[in-house]
Amino acid sequence: MRSHFANAFQDSTDRRRSQIALLILAIAGYAGNCFPIPLVHSIDFIFGSIATLIAVRLYGSGWGTLVAAIASLHTLVIWRHPYAILIFMVEALSIGWGLRHKSQNLLLLAALYWACIGLPLVWLFYGGILGFEVSSVWLVGLKQAVNGMLDALIASFVLTNLPLDRWAARPQFAKTLTFEQTL
Repeated sequence: MRSHFANAFQDSTDRRRSQIALLILAIAGYAGNCFPIPLVHSIDFIFGSIATLIAVRLYGSGWGTLVAAIASLHTLVIWRHPYAILIFMVEALSIGWGLRHKSQNLLLLAALYWACIGLPLVWLFYGGILGFEVSSVWLVGLKQAVNGMLDALIASFVLTNLPLDRWAARPQFAKTLTFEQTL
């Protein structure tokens, strides 16, 4: 049987590992947005949501939303408006809620988010506030939805096939998808 001191030391070590892993996810999310893959006319694939969704899955919607806010900061530089930050923060909150109440499938939750909340937000911000033409709003919305679902697929694959829960000292995380289901 372990002593009280050994348990306290292990808890302290686990807490530090968990905090370091969360910081690494925030940095990785920001970096994922610093190196976009340009498609056409300021339409870029970005990958910060991969780290955000991993944070949401391991730490919950609160910490995941903070990671989303940090990761999305670079969109101010590449797109010159704050609306993507709001869209990605709402994505983290929505998917976090879905993980707690509906499903453990990140891809399904991301698809539902983009269909029900994300695309209307794109229309509000890009069409309503920024005044983009209808065809441009469709292009941005389609790109963001596909990008978000691709990021969810990659995050699911990483969570299912790497022991991130152990590395981040998050033992309550249970792998629910098999390799085949992820593919």
